[in-house]
Amino acid sequence: MSIPGKSANFVSALLAAVFALFAVSALAAEKTAPSTGADRPTVVLIPLEGFIDKGLYDSVKRRTAEAEALDPAMIVFRIDTYGGLVDAAIEITDEIGGIEAPKTVAFVPTKAFSAGAMIAMGAREIVLTPNSSIGDAAPVATGPEGPKILGEKMQSPVRNMFRKYAQRNGYPDALVEAMVSPDIEVLEITYKDGTKKYITSGAFDDLTEAEKANVDKKRVVVREGEILTATATEALDYGIARFVVKDLDELLAKYSLSGARIVTLDVNWSEELVRRLNHPIVASLILLVGIMGIYMEFKIPGFGLPGTVGVICFAVFFFSKHLSGMAQNWEILLFIVGLVLLGIEIFLIPGFGITGFLGATFVVVALVMALVPSHITPAPLDVDFLAKSGAQLVATLIAAFSLAVLLAKVLPKVPVVGKFYLGAPEQARVPHSEGAGLTEDKGNLVGKVGRAQTLLRPAGRAIIDGELLDVTTRGDVIAKDTLVEVIDTKGNNIIVKKAT
Repeated sequence: MSIPGKSANFVSALLAAVFALFAVSALAAEKTAPSTGADRPTVVLIPLEGFIDKGLYDSVKRRTAEAEALDPAMIVFRIDTYGGLVDAAIEITDEIGGIEAPKTVAFVPTKAFSAGAMIAMGAREIVLTPNSSIGDAAPVATGPEGPKILGEKMQSPVRNMFRKYAQRNGYPDALVEAMVSPDIEVLEITYKDGTKKYITSGAFDDLTEAEKANVDKKRVVVREGEILTATATEALDYGIARFVVKDLDELLAKYSLSGARIVTLDVNWSEELVRRLNHPIVASLILLVGIMGIYMEFKIPGFGLPGTVGVICFAVFFFSKHLSGMAQNWEILLFIVGLVLLGIEIFLIPGFGITGFLGATFVVVALVMALVPSHITPAPLDVDFLAKSGAQLVATLIAAFSLAVLLAKVLPKVPVVGKFYLGAPEQARVPHSEGAGLTEDKGNLVGKVGRAQTLLRPAGRAIIDGELLDVTTRGDVIAKDTLVEVIDTKGNNIIVKKAT
């Protein structure tokens, strides 16, 4: 069976969009190393801001490599985030934690919650400002009753990351684990020589009587059922923060680097573009344009541009989600299979049956899964982000449906476009028909000529022998108002070709 011209155009547009996006992703690898001077020490500043995702990890990996190439005296990671995806946070933490030299410092001007707290642990030292906070890293997931802290199976790997870097960098591991698990009670014990130590209540119970006798006093700093979120003063007192400073200049002074050359390595334009495209509002607008582009393509046959725009929008949506770690390969494949099934239903099979239903289901499932990561997200605010993304997808689909209804009324009246618009046939032109379809065998129609009332691609409707009937071609696309000839009938199927 031949492939209709519109199908070929659709496939060509899809391939062109994919190739264009891969070209853009190749540009993301370009590196620009800032120039430095040898007259004074260099400090590299790497900002980590916003939602923690796979795109940010790729950016951090590039920037840390550039920073190490500059041979700086210190690398400062400025962290300001509510959190994000735990797998991306683990990768970023290990990337920072793997830097042996120079010294790495996590600088928290306002907040390092959830995944941000984990990333801060990877640095050799943590520095806060007076109004900043750090902690709240319990892994959570969305359920029917809202956000819920996940159990030990999910807490354990997150807690292990905190403990690993706490032990390496000299942070009290009992306290940092209390940022992850709510069932840990932490005590501050003061020995008779004045030294302090933070241990869990379980560890205190395991002390020998001689060790307990050496304890001067104890107090509960984190109660069971609580998640530790430390203020700057508390973090300094607990030994989590090395310094509390008012700004970056004071931080440099604390490390005897006043006057150092500061080289800031920000995200580049392509990395920022991917992150912008993943903003829920932007992603929703891209989806809306994509849906309406495909709708217009089906309603204005032969035009081509709306379908191309629609394909590009969907390609941009999934490619940006893939780069940020949200869309997996199987989700993209599911979406493509869904489009193929819809194309088969529209171009090759009359009506709307199981193929169209499966295609629409696959498309919707793929879109939903691309917005909801398969991994846990450690902060309630991250769950809010995901919930809002899902709500905006629903709003997008509602908006697309509303626009489709509006366009169905408006497009037929628009000059030039209206003559091509694929709508329902006018009942005035079918005076002898009581409705489309067949109620009896129509073998006597073979050889008769009628007029197509809709675009036949290959299925559609035509007036034959004064009656509006469902017809189909043998794969050819025939424009509306074209004369057609019946060449065969098979049960209720009437097969036509363009009349000569």
